[in-house]
Amino acid sequence: MKKGLILIGLLWMSLTALHAQGERMGGQDRIVMELNWNSWLNTPDGIEQRWFSRGLNVFFMYDLQLGNSPFSIAPGFGIGTDNVYHNGRFVATDTQTVMVPIPDSIDVKGNKINTTYLEVPFEIRFRTKPNDKGRSWKIAAGVRGGLLISNHIKYRGEGATFGFPQAEVKYKEHNVPNLDNLRYGATFRVGYGPVNLHAYYGLSSLFESGQGPELVPFHIGLSINGL
Repeated sequence: MKKGLILIGLLWMSLTALHAQGERMGGQDRIVMELNWNSWLNTPDGIEQRWFSRGLNVFFMYDLQLGNSPFSIAPGFGIGTDNVYHNGRFVATDTQTVMVPIPDSIDVKGNKINTTYLEVPFEIRFRTKPNDKGRSWKIAAGVRGGLLISNHIKYRGEGATFGFPQAEVKYKEHNVPNLDNLRYGATFRVGYGPVNLHAYYGLSSLFESGQGPELVPFHIGLSINGL
């Protein structure tokens, strides 16, 4: 998580500089920051997710209006970090990674998986007032692809979960086996002015096909942007 936040901070400063340069040049540069509630679809039996799972995305997107129409396209790039808190643990076997629930008898203080991706979003946008973007209702739909650059699990609770004799441990493991290095999904955004609601639906699984649980990433949240 710390690495992801550092990368997001550096990217934010870089994008702010690019945005300022684009404004001086009269361009339509846009910075989008998304605050997410993260979740998975298709969780195995017995696996429960925590309501406070969260994430943060920061994107730089270049808005290209299609003539004088209310439509535009917007390619971009950025970074996204997801945190999903849950009651399971990932166990690597000889052939795949399985997810098993932690028994209720185990006292778990915190248990999450963090993934950070370099992202390439693309949107088709519609505005009710294309010449007054700050006071316009807008709808955007698109796709986004991502390259996994870091991941880890983090656990705090009774040591018996991971085979430790201590009553309580803090455990962190990097590079969860069999995670898919690529992900892609569909995106949707709707709102007014700089504040929008958005959603992402994964069209790929968190793990490589046949090498782990078929967890499909999904998130909704609030985006602050100059779309």
